[in-house]
Amino acid sequence: MNRPAARLADPVDHLLPPVLTGAPCSPNVWIGNQPAWRGADPAQIAALMKTVEDAKIAIAKAEKATELAPAPAKTAAKANEEKTKIEQTKKVVDAIANLATSGVSIHACAALLPTSAAGIVTTGSLTVKINGLPACRSGDVLFEGLHLPNAITKGCPTVVIGG
Repeated sequence: MNRPAARLADPVDHLLPPVLTGAPCSPNVWIGNQPAWRGADPAQIAALMKTVEDAKIAIAKAEKATELAPAPAKTAAKANEEKTKIEQTKKVVDAIANLATSGVSIHACAALLPTSAAGIVTTGSLTVKINGLPACRSGDVLFEGLHLPNAITKGCPTVVIGG
């Protein structure tokens, strides 16, 4: 299915900010006078999802420990739970940020959620590459850490990308 090509400043399905922001965008592919947005390749996504899964498991264990802690130890268990959440979120944020070194476009999410991170597209085109990375399109998933993903809602209507 062909969909409009995504670029810097195209709309996304959340409020803060409501458009793709951040870097790096393509240095030499411009679509409709805006730099092209590039997603992560399947191997990068697999490594990131492993980091995310490990973080979710660690957080769930810490939450269960708080739940099962006897009353005298509840405060310490809760403090450890919060520390674990911060540490695991940092691991996910760092894993996403490290993708920028390979050229993946990183969306600068401004949501003030404890589990939010910079975002990357995890469903870019499998057949169209920009600078060796998947081209992004309207409808592609924008993954932003440990909270629910959202999508790119609009791209350049005069440039469509398949696959």
